[in-house]
Amino acid sequence: NGQVLARQPAADGIIGSKLPSFAGRPDGFPKAATWMTDSLIDNQERLVTTQNVPGLPLAIGVTLLRKNLLKDWYSYLALAVLLSLAVTSVTGFVTWRISGSLERRERAIHRLRESRASITAQLQYQQTLLNAIPVPIATSDANGVFIQCNNAFLRWIGLSVTEVLGRSCSSLMPEEVVDKYRRSFEEILDSGGQLQLEVEWPNAQGRPRHAIVYRTAHQGIEGRGSAIISIIIDVTAQKTVEEELKRSNGELEQFSYAISHDLQEPLRMVSSYLTLIERRYQEKLDDDGLEFIAFAVDGAKRM
Repeated sequence: NGQVLARQPAADGIIGSKLPSFAGRPDGFPKAATWMTDSLIDNQERLVTTQNVPGLPLAIGVTLLRKNLLKDWYSYLALAVLLSLAVTSVTGFVTWRISGSLERRERAIHRLRESRASITAQLQYQQTLLNAIPVPIATSDANGVFIQCNNAFLRWIGLSVTEVLGRSCSSLMPEEVVDKYRRSFEEILDSGGQLQLEVEWPNAQGRPRHAIVYRTAHQGIEGRGSAIISIIIDVTAQKTVEEELKRSNGELEQFSYAISHDLQEPLRMVSSYLTLIERRYQEKLDDDGLEFIAFAVDGAKRM
């Protein structure tokens, strides 16, 4: 476009200016062109030859003072030789710079690929390790969107990995679980640490399940939680046993109360008759008989 990028010898105020000879020539000078003009630098009349550098968005111009020109065709020959040397030199220099730049770029790309392969291997190892854990584990970012989970978590919620990753907790969990999740989410992001909550989490078929969720915040660079790791422990079987135990204990208490109530009347009768025997036949019984009756009465009262 005629903007001056470099000049030999250097001159003040020329770098960055635009040469009027390029006006109306969007393609520059694909072929060498020669003309006489007054220089923008020293205002002296010069012979100018300009040509584009093949394969590059550059043009080279060579000028000679008219008063220094040789006569006849020697002047044009000298100018053509200078232009050819200039174009060749610039082409070689730019090619060398581009070649070096391409080599550095290739090395950088190679290092980037190695780093990417190493990171990919680490992520695959981490995912394999998570999948080997039989406990549901999931990680969500600061916006509540799932970014990682293991196979146990997928089985827990009954969805595939493509249906989970990239979606928010509120779109996948039951409403009663989401409410507790949301409250604990903000709390743990701000304060960090670990939080434990117990939730009722029905399965895909609507059957009730009980779970204890342990939530841990991963601290980001700014000190606020950047992600939350959730570990889910299924305590449905434990809850079932506890409820069965409570029911059995209740039935046992009712049975004990009924037995106790049913035995009270016979025991009172036994105690009353023994006391009556003691009073009526006290003179006829020896000490052992009286002692036996006393033991029997005392036992009936304690029962």
